[in-house]
Amino acid sequence: MYRQYAYPPLSFLPFPDPSIYEDPDDDYGYLDTNTNASTSTKEHSFHPVDWNIDTLKKNSELNNCTVCYENERTHLFTPCNHLACCIDCIERLETNRCPICNQVYNDYIRVLKP
Repeated sequence: MYRQYAYPPLSFLPFPDPSIYEDPDDDYGYLDTNTNASTSTKEHSFHPVDWNIDTLKKNSELNNCTVCYENERTHLFTPCNHLACCIDCIERLETNRCPICNQVYNDYIRVLKP
């Protein structure tokens, strides 16, 4: 007589279905090794874009304060050197942590842009 087990001994477990070890069906042709990569590339057309770099810099969201998203970024935190905030948001920060990297900052410096 055998002891009571919470789980049956391995000898009582059924053998897994051998089909789980077969290669998967290739419904989309991804596994076809006879295709040549150079023949499957598509040609892309490029269209010239007319834009002004100064307009992009002024209107870019990358230049907006990371806290209020309204004013321009004007101050850089040290030692992480992230140009992250406007002066209004720096004065409202509750902790001395950079809003980008969360590193404690020692000081901030106003950055003058041309």
